[in-house]
This record gives sequence, structure tokens and C-alpha cells, in this order.
Amino acid sequence: MGRIILTLAAPWSKAPAFDTPLHLDYGPPVPALVDEFGDLGRRAGTVGKGDLVTLRGHQGVLTATAEFDAPGDLTHARAGARLALDAVAQGALGLYVETAMKVLMPASLEGLDPTDATSLFHLFVEVMGDAGHILTEGMQAFDLPDVIVHYAGREQVAAAQGTAFGLAARMVCDRYRPVADGSFRNSESAPRYLMSLEPPPADAEPDDPFVNARGSVVLTPAP
Repeated sequence: MGRIILTLAAPWSKAPAFDTPLHLDYGPPVPALVDEFGDLGRRAGTVGKGDLVTLRGHQGVLTATAEFDAPGDLTHARAGARLALDAVAQGALGLYVETAMKVLMPASLEGLDPTDATSLFHLFVEVMGDAGHILTEGMQAFDLPDVIVHYAGREQVAAAQGTAFGLAARMVCDRYRPVADGSFRNSESAPRYLMSLEPPPADAEPDDPFVNARGSVVLTPAP
């Protein structure tokens, strides 16, 4: 099941009419939303102190959602990107791509091509990590599994990051489909990884909107 959740902090007392197939809800301002912009934006370097001042003046919150069963299809991501651009053109103050846990200010959307697969990948997918693995968030926007790359030491981090980004981008932009017990290398000079396909965590709530129903492609360094 694919899923898109976009939240826009808005200056309107009443939302303008948007031509979009996504489901829209408009509600009152949510002060805690600004805190989320601050927490996520500081980590990624996408939101500054002045931006937070602007966001605190929002008059309402526009939420756009879609659920669909179409692995690899870009239709809903394109619709989401168009909506984001239209909303910014109407004065929206900031965009929260919830399934990717990323926030963007209007200037970050300048030049976005809502028809281009690479642009959509950068908009809807985030690559992050911690000790031991690098992972993607947001592949739900294309009804595709997320990518998890395990690494054993600091010297493997760069390769793991490149592999997670490269595999996810190929899945979205080139329609590459990982196979169980297959292998992947991001380039001829990159290390080889063994692949497995794993379902969502067993303890995940089935109706949790942030759980990728397609599970994950898990990569471990080949011996």
C-alpha cells in the first residue's frame, strides 16, 4: 500500500480551492507543528530561526493524503508535488513530508519539476542513519519498500550511504526491482551487498500511517 501525507503550514483563514486528486483537510493552527519543523529542520539544515518566526504566524494547517496500490507508480507523487507548488504559490509557509520525516521551506521548492522522477525522489524520500545502518524513509510515496543498509564500521559509512541512496533512486527512477537473495553494488568500484526482502516489523500496528506496508530491502556487506 502506497501512502502520501503532506502537511502545509498556511497563512489562510480559509484554504483556497486546489485542483488535486489528493484528499484535503484544513484545520486550525497547530503550535506543536512548528516545534516539529524546528526539530527536523535543524537536523537537516533546512529551517532557520527566521523561518520558525514565520511559521509561528500560521493561521491553519492543510493536510493532503493519498493511499493507493500501484508499486512504482509516480502518479500520486506527481499530484503531491503539484499541490505543494500550488500551495506555496498561494502563500503556504512550509511543507512537512510526513512519511519521509522531512520539512522544507518554500524556497527549497523553487525549480521543482513535478513530472521528473528524480525531483520527486528528492522531495519524498530522505536518507538517514544511526550506528550500524543507513535507511530511507518515504518510499511509500511510490508504493515501494524502503532500503536498509547495514555497515560494521566507520570506514563503511560512506559506501552504505551511497548504496542506500543509489538503490532507492534506481527503484524510483529506473524501475529497478530488488530480488530476494540477490546482490547489489552501487557502481563497479563500490562494495557488493547481499539483499533480502523483509516485511514490516511484526509489532507494527497495521493501521500506522508511518509503517511502510511493502517492508524493506535489507542489504548486508557481502563476505
